[in-house]
Amino acid sequence: MDVCDLNGPWGGHVTSPYTCEELGLETNRDDVAPLPDKTHAIQQLHALLPTRPDVAFLRTDHPFLLRFLRAKKFRVGDAFILLCHYFEYRQRHRELFRGLNVAGGGESGDSETGIQAALLDGLPGVLAERDPCGRPVIVLLASNWDHSRYDVRTVYQAVLLTLERLVEDEAVQAAGVVAILDWSNFPARLTTSLTPKLLRLMLDGLQDAFPLRLGAMHLVNQPWYVDAALGLARPFLKEKLRSRIHFHGNNLATLHAQVPARLLPAELGGEGGEYHAHTWAATMLTYIPKQTQQNDTAVHSSTSTKQTPMQTATDKPTPLCSSASSSEIPSPNESSTANTAVAASQNTPLVNKMTTTPRTSTSFASMLFGNSDIDTSGNVSEGEDVALKAH
Repeated sequence: MDVCDLNGPWGGHVTSPYTCEELGLETNRDDVAPLPDKTHAIQQLHALLPTRPDVAFLRTDHPFLLRFLRAKKFRVGDAFILLCHYFEYRQRHRELFRGLNVAGGGESGDSETGIQAALLDGLPGVLAERDPCGRPVIVLLASNWDHSRYDVRTVYQAVLLTLERLVEDEAVQAAGVVAILDWSNFPARLTTSLTPKLLRLMLDGLQDAFPLRLGAMHLVNQPWYVDAALGLARPFLKEKLRSRIHFHGNNLATLHAQVPARLLPAELGGEGGEYHAHTWAATMLTYIPKQTQQNDTAVHSSTSTKQTPMQTATDKPTPLCSSASSSEIPSPNESSTANTAVAASQNTPLVNKMTTTPRTSTSFASMLFGNSDIDTSGNVSEGEDVALKAH
């Protein structure tokens, strides 16, 4: 079984030994025809940037642009439109992204932010093993939602941060992702939070403004009032996305026909044992983006002896979950040890609450664009905010 680049504290994010063809699933056909030269396609995309001076392209390095090309199968024109929508969406909804961070430092001053709480509750979570097509499986269990501590908007922010983490893996850029939403025990009174305005906000951000393909979205155990609320979003869905949304109700057999039961937790009728939400949360809460690591390393090497109070790439964040003792990602040789630790954690609570606060908090803009001069309050820095407001 192959181990992919995206690892987590559970030991190894593994890919399935089965193929899409063996299970009758739709296959990504990127390999049917030779792809264009990547460097040339990136140069073409980069050359289009000056044609949109109204858009603040806060990041334009080649690995970043490559995400958009892969999302559109190297159709440069379509990739450029997606890139513009990505930044336009963030400029248009600055209130959604200002202060958005993984590691705390919220405006309330609490040690645990709503986003942290959502991640620790598994909203969202990512299963350790990918599906037969090599796609990460994102899981959201409505029964885990503590609506007294965070709202749907906060869950959406946690989803955005999770997608930003996943899309760093080139294999995920090519394969896309799969999402499973389990609506068990979702109270009818909370459907009022699924307003048309909020649904449109989320769909605009995920459907037209993010460089990651959604291979399938599976809805299970949804009551009639959830179906009615989600019906409000139907007019905003493109035909291709609408065809990839599957309503299973309480018939988990149809879900298992597309996502093998051996991958799924017991809550979804699978063979994977109890779902432990803290595993993906630990990955997110101890995460240092690659771009930030590179910039921080450069800053560290330029200062000979003087240390700043900010966390550098060599610092280890304070553990936020008992399952993650450090931010180090285990090597494939260490996967058996880590898997043993995960097996031993079956007797631990479903969610491990945080008892300590992180040393610094990384703003969303810093997480995306690799700025090392982050504001420790968790807000976007002055330079980032000026860049957004200028457009």
